[in-house]
Amino acid sequence: MDLITFSVLIFSLVTISANQQDGFYFDPSPTDQHVIEGEGVIIRCGVSNNDRIRIHWTYNGRPLHNVSRRFQHGNDLHFLWVKKELDNGTFNCIATNTSTGVPLTSQGAKIHILCRSQSEVQLIQPASQDDVRDGSRDVLMQCRVAGNEEPTVEWFKNKIRLYTNDQLKLNGAMLKILKISTQDGGVYSCKAKNLAGTVWSSKDFVVNVAGDHPWRLAMETFRPSLLLNQGDQAQLNCQFQHEGTIVNVGGAVGERKFLSLEWFHEKVKVQNSVRKRVHRNGTLFINGVGDEDAGTYKCLATFNFDLTLTFTVNLSISFIDDFGPENITPKPNSPTWCKPPKGRPTPTVKWFDPNGVERAEKTTHSWQEHGIIRLTDMSTSDAGSYVCQAENMAGKKLISVELAVSVPPRIGTPPQTIHVSEGGEGEFKCKVIASSYPITKIGWKFEEIVLHSNDKYSVNEEDGTLQIRDVTIDDIGNYACVVNTTGSSVIKSNWARLYVERQLKFDPPMPADVYVELDQRSEVKCDVVGKVKPKIIWFREGREPLQRNVISSEGKLVFSRVVPGDAGRYTCYASNEQGSINVTVSVHVVEKPVIKIYPTNTTVREHEPVMLHCVVYGNPTPQVHWLKNNQVTDLDKNRFSIFTNGTMHISTAFVEDSSYYTCVASSVGGSSEKQAYLRVLASGEESDDFKTPVDPEDGDGPSKMVAIVVVVVLLAFVLLLAFVLLLCKRMKRTSSRNGSASNGDPVKAENGHQTNNPEQMGLMNKDKSLAVPATNSGPGSVAASVTKGNSAGDSSETRSHASGISSQQSNTLNSSLSHKSLDRFSFSRSLLHNIGLLGKGEFGDVILAKAYNISPNNPETIVYVKVLGTKDEGMRNSFYESLEMYSRTNQPFFSNLLAICKDDDPLLGVFEYTDWGILKQYLESRRLNTSGPMLNSALTNEHKISICLQTAKAMEYLTGHMKLNHKDLATRNVLLTSRFTIKIADLALSRDLYANEYYTYQHHVLPIRWMSPEALFNGKRDTCASEIWSFGVFLWEVFTLSSFPICDKTNDEVVVALKNGDVELTHPSGCPNDVWILIGRCRSFEPSDRPKFNEIVQLLAGVISDNVV
Repeated sequence: MDLITFSVLIFSLVTISANQQDGFYFDPSPTDQHVIEGEGVIIRCGVSNNDRIRIHWTYNGRPLHNVSRRFQHGNDLHFLWVKKELDNGTFNCIATNTSTGVPLTSQGAKIHILCRSQSEVQLIQPASQDDVRDGSRDVLMQCRVAGNEEPTVEWFKNKIRLYTNDQLKLNGAMLKILKISTQDGGVYSCKAKNLAGTVWSSKDFVVNVAGDHPWRLAMETFRPSLLLNQGDQAQLNCQFQHEGTIVNVGGAVGERKFLSLEWFHEKVKVQNSVRKRVHRNGTLFINGVGDEDAGTYKCLATFNFDLTLTFTVNLSISFIDDFGPENITPKPNSPTWCKPPKGRPTPTVKWFDPNGVERAEKTTHSWQEHGIIRLTDMSTSDAGSYVCQAENMAGKKLISVELAVSVPPRIGTPPQTIHVSEGGEGEFKCKVIASSYPITKIGWKFEEIVLHSNDKYSVNEEDGTLQIRDVTIDDIGNYACVVNTTGSSVIKSNWARLYVERQLKFDPPMPADVYVELDQRSEVKCDVVGKVKPKIIWFREGREPLQRNVISSEGKLVFSRVVPGDAGRYTCYASNEQGSINVTVSVHVVEKPVIKIYPTNTTVREHEPVMLHCVVYGNPTPQVHWLKNNQVTDLDKNRFSIFTNGTMHISTAFVEDSSYYTCVASSVGGSSEKQAYLRVLASGEESDDFKTPVDPEDGDGPSKMVAIVVVVVLLAFVLLLAFVLLLCKRMKRTSSRNGSASNGDPVKAENGHQTNNPEQMGLMNKDKSLAVPATNSGPGSVAASVTKGNSAGDSSETRSHASGISSQQSNTLNSSLSHKSLDRFSFSRSLLHNIGLLGKGEFGDVILAKAYNISPNNPETIVYVKVLGTKDEGMRNSFYESLEMYSRTNQPFFSNLLAICKDDDPLLGVFEYTDWGILKQYLESRRLNTSGPMLNSALTNEHKISICLQTAKAMEYLTGHMKLNHKDLATRNVLLTSRFTIKIADLALSRDLYANEYYTYQHHVLPIRWMSPEALFNGKRDTCASEIWSFGVFLWEVFTLSSFPICDKTNDEVVVALKNGDVELTHPSGCPNDVWILIGRCRSFEPSDRPKFNEIVQLLAGVISDNVV
């Protein structure tokens, strides 16, 4: 290697090393192809990394230029048909890095071609058929098949395969017959095959051996193959002659006689009939041939001197198929190929212009070859229908291609800004200068969302008008027309804006009945919208003045403290320059159900009666029902009875009655419940309540009892003394650490209240390495499992906006107010025991835990804990906002806030959990048939509809009553109980468990597969309409057992599909038709077309009543 070459190699290696990030390889790499001449083929080429890679092809080392039948499409090389003379070479794919200019050459690929039209059997030796005589010499034949790859050849005589023997020698394409005899006469054919396919000889060879007998086959009339049209008459000749004269069957020359001649069709003897007849001269006539007559016919001639001669005739029926879509490939500004349809013989193709004139092979403005037509220098006069005609002896087939000659479009009069009254109809117009419809079509976009004609919009693609019906505030925005002319680039007009003048109306509509709780502060909101802000006042029916405890303030009817006299009818009156409106509502004073006498833990013996008390009070009178083991159960009416006051009586208790029993009292004023455990002892079983009495004659009995009591009292005293000493020591350490005076003043908690509680004092110690001091957090505690200052990994600019209930009026809350309003939820973190990690959310870890004494009725409660794992102030405020919102829901169908732990970092939020956990996981276990206690009960359509109905009611309460939005409604954020009741939660495990269901779009982590177009692109997530879209996906999840929505598209493709209005969900198996229709309505692209939650509740309630048997 010389110095220059070595230097170049070193430079290349350095260059490649410096650009390793641009490295790539061929995938797929071009490979050899096998094809029959005249058919098409594709040589594929690709690279592992397309970034800055340009691909072109070479043929025999020279750049390959596109022609009509062979061209590069994408990275691949396409052949409409192959030709042996033009494609017999090596093709290479060249991939060049445009940034470095370094090319990479693929391995060479060849096309192995087998020619069908040039195959025949030829006589090599002797030189002439006349020289083929009985026993005279050897005969040599060759199977000639054109192609650039040697095929495998098989030989046949009268369609029967031949093999090498003592007389026959087969050597590839050569067949040698040694010392040929009369019996070797027949029709010889060959079949060639390779990877490209199989080709039969198109021209067979007839061996007619001359012997010492007087007869030979009459070659002048014999045809080894016939091709006829349907219905033609077939004449199959098999005639024998003597010295040029045809001899009939029965004829004789001397003592040698022509005994018989028979015809066989596919081994079945041909009998004379109306259509078929065999003549004495050996000719077979068939009238009106059809497909059933096609095939191989064998002529068998028998003579009296032990001689039998056999020859075959192949009869084929011509045909030509219809054109199909695959036979025509029209492309703008490109040649159009008319691939001939299948036919026998192969059809020829011609093109005719709109005037019916055949386009010659080459003219000034066009040329055609092998079915391809190319038009050049087009003008509008060339437009019209071009016809491709395929023809063979079976007939003609036609297919037409409409040629449109277009001119580039331009906007004449763009759309103008319009103002429309709410509820009215708006119209945009767009005038363009372009070719006529349908060459030019005019569409419309609303904020980059493609609009389609439906109940909301009317898009006229011909005259360019857009009509918008029943205009709402959701229609406010920018509109543009989009002009698409065939053969030209798409153009778009300038944006025009639609402004909506709002009507004076109640939004949302006022309910007919409102319930306020006695002795509580209550508000009745009257929300009114209009062109300008209206003035709102309240008064009692008949324009009576309001009571002293009731005021009208900013559209609200405020009861400072509800009294019975506040019940009545109240009118909200609103007015502005548009006029005035009013609505009257009935206010009912109610009392939340109170359980005055509640059930207590009870132990009885089997077969004894027992009574569980539940005396309730409320206005209106509450309805009472009982749950067994937290489930609605059909109790044995023969033994169980419920009194009018709510108390349950069991006349005869059985051991299997042992369980938790819950008394639930409910009314329009709310609900209350109390739970107790009933233990039923079997015969002979002892308990603390049923001890065997001491035998009076046993003198040791009383003394033993006294001794036990004394020991217990002494032990309790020692433990109490130790506890007091430890408490004093801890208080002293706490006081010094917090800088308290040495006078022993009590320490003040964060909320300003004094506390002597040792747990709270311990939690106020600040240890910088752990969340709480080790003395207060065991290894299983939640606090000990979360390190202080653990970052959630998000700055305030890029954190997730995927979840969290938000207000429809405001997205922010005052942090200090949140602190104060949440003080009543303070809870010691030492009373939390960590069970396990549920996942990671936008704020940090979400932990499943056990809370002690968080509920007055239950010493242990399963909860989930959200951990604020960051010190970012913005995230902290968002976390407090989430806690504040869930502290206000206070409804059984929400996972309500139970407590917060803010005495130390990290901040913890404690929420209600359920025995069956996350709904999504339950549905998945059903779909995947996994095992578990949750699968012991059936999941019916009624259960599914009930889950959806409960969720709709919860969302109706959230969006309607509380004016809040969830923004991440999905089965992953809904909890399920074993009673098939739900609680809406805010788990949002977007960091690990359900990370694949979120996508970072414009710096925000969003659940795009659950989001409406306006929520994703216009930021309209705080609307009821966007929640209804998500609810539609939630319905689909429930009925598909939590399948992944739009699973056939990537996240990027989902974004594009949302823009184009092309995101369809598959029809769930077994889904009721009414629910499937509701899913479609909820996911209407026009927000105004989506139903409201109150309508959804009514519809699902109707569906579940129809499905209950």
